Parts: sequence; structure tokens; C-alpha cells
Amino acid sequence: ENVPLDQLILRTIDSVRSRFDVEIEVELERDVLVGAEERTALLRILHEALINAVRHGSAENILVRLGEGASAGHSLRVADDGGGFDVPAAIAAGKGLGLTSMQERAGILGAKLSIASTPGAGTIVEVELA
Repeated sequence: ENVPLDQLILRTIDSVRSRFDVEIEVELERDVLVGAEERTALLRILHEALINAVRHGSAENILVRLGEGASAGHSLRVADDGGGFDVPAAIAAGKGLGLTSMQERAGILGAKLSIASTPGAGTIVEVELA
């Protein structure tokens, strides 16, 4: 379906809100259209980031932002106030399956994925499309 990305993001957020008691603030650029492969990968990354924030980070507040990225493309950013974690240690310990899948999906798109987190200080997951 050729539905703008912001509408699909809102559907994903509504699904997470209905399952978990979490506040999700939304800042979305309207009417962004991307190809089917990009759309699917971005929505899966978004879902994974939201679920990780709630289940593993015990986040109470999450911000989802879709807008212009640092480069010429768009950026999808998920920032939470959860417990945070040591990213390299989680991946090395084999606990980063969701992180690995997000990286693989971004790689398929030629997008840049960054995950910034510190124990006790929340997590930011950002995908920048070229």
C-alpha cells in the first residue's frame, strides 16, 4: 500500500501503546513516502526499538521522531528514558539479537543505524536514510 510513512508509524505506535503502559510522544514529518522495502524495514526497526525500550529498558516515556536527517534523507529516531545498557557488551554476550536484526535491516537499505545507550541513562536508536 502507498500510505505515507507517518501514518504507518502511528499504527505501529498505537499497537505498542495498546499492549504496554508507556507514554509515546510523536513528532512526525507528514506525507513522507518511501519504497516498500524501506517502509517494511523501518517499521520493523521501529517496532523492535519500542519493544526493547519497554521490555528490557523499562522505559516509561519514549519519543519517536521522523524528520530530516543529518544527510539529505530522512531520519527515524526512537529515544527512551529506560535503564539503558552497554551496547558492545550486550552484542558480545549474544544478547543483542534484536540489535543485530536492526543493523541488518538498515544495511539492506544502505541506511546508517546508530544505537547510543548508557546504563541508567536511556537509549537512542536512529536510522538515517540516504
